[in-house]
Amino acid sequence: MQTRKVVVFGCRGQLGIEVVRVLEERGYPVAGFERTQVDISDSDQVDRTFAREDPAIVINAAAYNQVDIAEKEPFPR
Repeated sequence: MQTRKVVVFGCRGQLGIEVVRVLEERGYPVAGFERTQVDISDSDQVDRTFAREDPAIVINAAAYNQVDIAEKEPFPR
């Protein structure tokens, strides 16, 4: 049986680190990406990542955790 490849966005955050660790312990091949590697708000970057990695599973663990700042500076649209 072939193990399915997993892509994890936000791999350097608190959640992402643990998700990658558990997946690797269970034998999944994991490609982790942090914000400097793939900006998940840029669909072209995400599409290129999917095309290159061809994952069976995608986990988005990316988060902005500076709540006070986020409330004062909403994400530009």
